Amino acid sequence: MKYLGKLKIRPSREIGESMVSIGFECLDRKVFNPEKCYDPLGESGVKHARVQTGWAVCEQERGRYDFAWLDDVVDKLLERGVLPWFNVGYGNPIYMPDAPNSTAVGCVPTLYGEEVTEAWLAFVRALTRHFRDRITYYEIWNEPDIRDFWHPSQPDAAQYAELISLTGGVIRSEFPGAQLGACTSGSDFGYVETLMANLRPGELDFYCMHRYTVFPELDWKEKVAQLRRIFARNGHNIRLWMGEGGYPSWFPKNHWMHPKAGNDGSERQQAVYQLRRYFQDAQLGLERHSFYQMADMWERPYEKAHEVLSKPAAQGVLNGLTYTKKCSYYTLSRLANLLSGRIAPLDACFMYRLSGDGADTLTASAVQYFTLKRNDMPMYAYYLPTDIQDECDPDFGFGFTAETFEDVRPIVDAVLLDLYTGEVYSLEDAKYGRGISVSGLPIRDYPLVVCDRGMVEIE
Repeated sequence: MKYLGKLKIRPSREIGESMVSIGFECLDRKVFNPEKCYDPLGESGVKHARVQTGWAVCEQERGRYDFAWLDDVVDKLLERGVLPWFNVGYGNPIYMPDAPNSTAVGCVPTLYGEEVTEAWLAFVRALTRHFRDRITYYEIWNEPDIRDFWHPSQPDAAQYAELISLTGGVIRSEFPGAQLGACTSGSDFGYVETLMANLRPGELDFYCMHRYTVFPELDWKEKVAQLRRIFARNGHNIRLWMGEGGYPSWFPKNHWMHPKAGNDGSERQQAVYQLRRYFQDAQLGLERHSFYQMADMWERPYEKAHEVLSKPAAQGVLNGLTYTKKCSYYTLSRLANLLSGRIAPLDACFMYRLSGDGADTLTASAVQYFTLKRNDMPMYAYYLPTDIQDECDPDFGFGFTAETFEDVRPIVDAVLLDLYTGEVYSLEDAKYGRGISVSGLPIRDYPLVVCDRGMVEIE
């Protein structure tokens, strides 16, 4: 291999469509400073940002709406070429005096009676009317399947369906072109089945899953397939998104993800998880993935309905105190540039070889590989899924032969792209035919990508 340079990063305003999104949530609770985030985000190439609408901040006097704070967020994102999409949710203490926190996080208006429901729908109407020229995607509520965000009741899929129908009806009455979404935190298939059975086909355009794990590969393909089966058998044609997904660079003690004893995270672990996660989701045909999130939420305590966290796990791609860029900021920038355009699974036969000391059959069978296309050009990625927390690069050799069965432009000048370092290498010994055959490659615990040199810009 011959070193060519590093992947050039184009800013967000120069990126067209992309599956890459970032979490810009919780600003209604001021848990990070957005002013320190706009420029780094605009420089990154990330095209989308998930923003929460904060009813409690927009309506502090009954019937009077002030969207100035949200205008500021939306407009400053748009100025930098980042397209915001809304998560519409949470309650309002002026209608819910017994709310367990200052902004009624997790408090569901339809569970507080007719007056509060009507106030909620009036807010949604005003919100949609105000932003319909700037916002197309409206996700209704956040993680209704967990108790922290479904107060004062226990999670109930039929109740969530009612909230979607009422809220979505108002949004579409103001903006018929709106794209409507729902989300759940986990993979409770019974909950999703009940939800879909209580919604009419066409009420939802997209569905967001939230995935937080130590091993992004584990049972993910099966869970995505099962969700699609549930949608189909209930008559729904719904696009799948990863609405939230991430891994911290630092874990507080007793964190629910249960990392290894003695491990409290690192920037490398976060970046490696992120790289694995995006390729898993691209291979499964997810339309969008929103990495959680832009900055660590350390400006003030993070309130949920039944819990207050003084210092949550460090989920941001920017440090929550200094706003410096973490490793995951740079890997997300490279993903945003590489996974721009039309990304889809590619029908291809991928046969690989693992060599070197310790490369037994069991180790070789664990290799994760991905056959994708960007617009009409193929790309192949692979890695060995060692435990992310061990932070060890495998010392093996790797080779593969791939044959495509779609009408795509062939690779004629192969390069290897290391998304962790950004380095690009020419593959001078690659052989071409109906596909490509390469040997003598490294393998890492994160995806390395083989594609045509014409697919990437190098500096």
